[in-house]
Amino acid sequence: MTIVKTYLFVVLGLTVLSGWVSGAEAPDYLESSAFELAEGEYLDVSDGDGQKRLRYMLAHDTSDEDAVFRTYKPYVHVFAPDGESFLTKGVDGKFPHHRGIFTGWSKLGHGGEVFDLWHMKNGAAQVHRGFVEVEASEGGTGFAARIDWVNPEGVVMLEEVREVIYYPAAEGVYAEMDFTVTLTAVNGEVELNGDPEHAGFQYRPHAEVVDNKSARYVFHRDGTDAKEDRDYPWVAMTYDLEGAGTWTVQMMRDAGNPDDSRWSCYRDYGRFGNFFVRTIPDGESLSFRFRIRVTEGDAPGREVLQASFERWVASD
Repeated sequence: MTIVKTYLFVVLGLTVLSGWVSGAEAPDYLESSAFELAEGEYLDVSDGDGQKRLRYMLAHDTSDEDAVFRTYKPYVHVFAPDGESFLTKGVDGKFPHHRGIFTGWSKLGHGGEVFDLWHMKNGAAQVHRGFVEVEASEGGTGFAARIDWVNPEGVVMLEEVREVIYYPAAEGVYAEMDFTVTLTAVNGEVELNGDPEHAGFQYRPHAEVVDNKSARYVFHRDGTDAKEDRDYPWVAMTYDLEGAGTWTVQMMRDAGNPDDSRWSCYRDYGRFGNFFVRTIPDGESLSFRFRIRVTEGDAPGREVLQASFERWVASD
């Protein structure tokens, strides 16, 4: 996999699935200092200086009810500067189905039924199956994971390729990463539905923000109404953590993503993201991409945030 600042989902989603490797095979990428695999638990991604930046939570354990609850979906954490704690939320705290950077739909239609692939109710789950590709380079460090979206009977409704690329941080940027998700309907047509509060691509800050209610938002223009408007190019959210300081997360939406999308970006506990409704015909795929940019401190001015979005667009 050549890691560059381009739209890679076509290559990863359509041409290399047959070559995905399981962590159990001890792949060569473990020789790189950029990755640390805890077998069956997580994959850590570090920057060029050895600082841990991301953790991909990949466990899927059905040994008991608590294990199922804790491992029913993969997600990505963003490390705090100490390399041990996180800026994002795990399985504990209010709304435990909100976990780090994640994606899902609460009303997923398949085979004449509707399944909850957001709260993961009644045994539905997203199951990590292995890695399509993992590589580190000067241009970026990342992985693409194969994830099955299964109904309570274990039938695979969607095969997902989730690509995450971490880029060398520019001056003043703590972490910058692209998330590209490709969903393929493998056993009949699938409808992605729900609402902005319970579906889509989402970021959830640390559980502490529930108590301090520090989340505040910046939009691309004045006079926005997030509950009515569509297709914002980006939204930024700032929040405070005791002992870890203040952080700003800018989520940018690719223009090639499905349109008529809505944003949830007003909760004081900070969960925010983008949602859309689409039907994926049997055997076909749907892809979408977001960039997440994390900086320390209060949000910069709107013009600075807009400039970061424009640089991303220009880099394609």
